[in-house]
Amino acid sequence: YATSNEVLMQVPAVLPRPSVEPIDATTVRVTWERLEEVIPVTGFGISVAIQDGSQQYYDARIGMLVADAKDAGAVSPEATSVTVRGLCAGTKYKARVAAKNKVGWSKYSPFSTGAMITVPAVPEQPEISIVSKTSVSVSWTKSTCLPEVDGYSVVVQDEMLKYFDLRS
Repeated sequence: YATSNEVLMQVPAVLPRPSVEPIDATTVRVTWERLEEVIPVTGFGISVAIQDGSQQYYDARIGMLVADAKDAGAVSPEATSVTVRGLCAGTKYKARVAAKNKVGWSKYSPFSTGAMITVPAVPEQPEISIVSKTSVSVSWTKSTCLPEVDGYSVVVQDEMLKYFDLRS
């Protein structure tokens, strides 16, 4: 038993279920409630489950997800939310949060309900190069979203393309 002058050394309590809300086509905000602890919390860790079944971890240093929890920088102990960037439209995400103190990490909270990013991501402007009098080449930067994009649609409007051959 502990007397009034002793502090029981233990990891933080499990946090309540966080919430996840889409901000735009590639970003969600994860928000959680902090609990009062006898031993001060020194940081938080966030695990994000992706609809394809994979799980990644929020790295506070870059504001994005990484594959290994060991590579994820902890979130500030003052924080009650983070903005996770680099996600993909059309994908469902859910999150859970753990707290740490000088004793160690708590267990993760229950997962949030899933949040679907439904707004299509606007692709970067493509580059168009004239190959011949009857063809053009269209190129763009590949998406870095997770899960990986498996296709693109290219629409060419004839009235927008005019070709002048100044060599003849």
